[in-house]
Amino acid sequence: MKKIQYLFFIPILLMTSCNSKKIYEYNGFTLQKTTMLDNKTSSWAIIDCSLDKNSKEITIPESFKNKPISDIWTDFDNEQMRYVGVFEKRPYLEVVNFSNSLEEIGPFSFSYCGIRKVSFPDSIIYIESGAFMRCESLREVVIPESNREYYCAFPWCDNINTFTTPIIGFNRLSKYFVGLVVTETEVAEDLPSQLRTVNIKGGDKVIPQMFCYNFSQITTVNILSPITEIESLAFYGCNNIKEFTYVGTKAEWNSIKLSSSWNSDSSITKVKCSDGTVYLS
Repeated sequence: MKKIQYLFFIPILLMTSCNSKKIYEYNGFTLQKTTMLDNKTSSWAIIDCSLDKNSKEITIPESFKNKPISDIWTDFDNEQMRYVGVFEKRPYLEVVNFSNSLEEIGPFSFSYCGIRKVSFPDSIIYIESGAFMRCESLREVVIPESNREYYCAFPWCDNINTFTTPIIGFNRLSKYFVGLVVTETEVAEDLPSQLRTVNIKGGDKVIPQMFCYNFSQITTVNILSPITEIESLAFYGCNNIKEFTYVGTKAEWNSIKLSSSWNSDSSITKVKCSDGTVYLS
């Protein structure tokens, strides 16, 4: 796979040194006090983990001292001169059970792990840059409707086969996998080559411009929530799609505002609805 230049955006809050506040040890996790995203509720952040590096499964605790554990932070290692993910480089780690209190996963948190599937709780809001970088065993990802921000969270996860995501504003699907690039051609060259199924579920009701631009490897698209519009070039270059389904009826599909170029240069010629098939002219 061609390597292109990425510009990772890492929020300053996640870079803050973890040594300025008192820390606590709890069941193999190192915790530090923080606040939840409403900036009112006191909570905990995981800043380190001493669990066996060969563990195949990790469960993120939900609370400590009656306060939720809401964050997984990333800290700067002065000796290594780099940002170090709390759970990084665990090739035997296959399963992560995320708690229902978790709101934010910091940069590189699970990079270079052996995780096979990630399904986030509805509480998750932010998944930061490189959070699952080079998780080469990762096959399936389910992003909840609650998520409102992501940026290159799954770079170089080439073996992802199935991806479920809500519609989030004007963001493109490619934003999950690549950072800032020069051209759309470079974007296409660094998308997961094994990605076959995209499920669109929840979030906004307008599929934005170039949402699935140049995802030529995709064979199936399932729109699992009602939408009102598909903008221009949304599925441009998706020329291997064999099945395109919509959760609603044929009448409901025909009521959707469709740009004249929404399926340009794609293989989408029909839409399977709940009560039959709509053939596209």
